[in-house]
Formats: sequence, structure tokens, C-alpha cells
Amino acid sequence: MLDVSCKPKSKFMNNEVLKNVLSKSKKNKSLISLHKASIDDFCVGYVIDFNDSHIVIQHITKYGVKDGIHVDEIANLEKIETESTYLKACQVLFENPTALPEQTINNPFFSLSESWQYDLLNGNSSTGELIAFELSGDTMFNFGFLIDFDENNFIVHLVGESGESQGTNVYHLIDVSAFGFDTLQCRKRRHMFNLLNKASS
Repeated sequence: MLDVSCKPKSKFMNNEVLKNVLSKSKKNKSLISLHKASIDDFCVGYVIDFNDSHIVIQHITKYGVKDGIHVDEIANLEKIETESTYLKACQVLFENPTALPEQTINNPFFSLSESWQYDLLNGNSSTGELIAFELSGDTMFNFGFLIDFDENNFIVHLVGESGESQGTNVYHLIDVSAFGFDTLQCRKRRHMFNLLNKASS
């Protein structure tokens, strides 16, 4: 991964390494990410054009979909990142727009009972599926393949944003506040997981 610092700002575009990175992205449509010091978020895309003061980016979402044009001042950037695991995953999806399968679960079984978590997993043949789940008190979903479950606990092989294996954990069903099935993020992680394992076999 190349992390090109944009400081000192007055000398940013005098950096031949940086110019080469931007030129490569423009020529090959290779994805880069732009980071600002004042904002926690970042923009991913490939370079359409650039000069000494601005970069024009074709924004690409984490699902590899074109999402408009982004123009930024070079002086506002803290760093430009290339070839990270996250960017490689976005690149794969961008270059293969039909890679993600369509949603297949349309009429799930659901029971409004005290044991709704167990009923949901049991009634929808979820074992082996990559599911999303949120634990009480958390603000982010976890993702992984459901290995097994009973009335009290479930085992999940966790999968990261780029399809990387993150180990196997056991959770209490009663701690689950939300489930997600066949979401776009689930399908993305399953696809990337399969690609990584295919490449390593």
C-alpha cells in the first residue's frame, strides 16, 4: 500500500511519485482513496483528470458502482492511498459489475415471539448462509457464515469487509438485537470470501 502524504501542501504537486500515482490511476482506472484531515470519511475512485491544484475523481462505491464525479482541492488532502485491501475489493467489483448475485430471499419466515432470534434462524434454513447481526448496545453489524445454532447460542465464522476470515465466535442469541439476510453487504462479503479462498487453493 502506498500512502502519499500531501504535506507540505506547497510542494505537493512537485512530487513526481504523486504525479505517477495519479497518472497511473487515470490511465488504468485503478482505484485510489482521498483522505482529508478534518473528515473521518474518504472518497474512493479513479482519476479522470488533475492539475497542480485539483483532482477530478470518478467516485466508486464499496460495491463497485459508479456514483458521480468528485472534485477536490489537493491542498485539502492529508493523504492519498492506493492498493489497500479495501481498494482491491472495490476494484474487483468495479471491474466485474455483475459479480454480485441478486437477492434470493424474498419471503422469509418470521415469528413475533420471545424466541424470535431462534425462530428466525430455524425457520429460514440459515445454516451455511452469510448473515448480518447486531448485538445489543452495538452500533455496527457483524457479518459471517452461520455454522450452527440452538435455542441459546449460535456459532459464526466472521468475514471482513474485503472477504477476509476473522475467526469463529460463539454468541448468545438473546444478545442479538437485529438480523440481516441476503443484504448487498452480505452478498459482497460472500463473493469476496469465495474469491480469496479460490485464489489460495
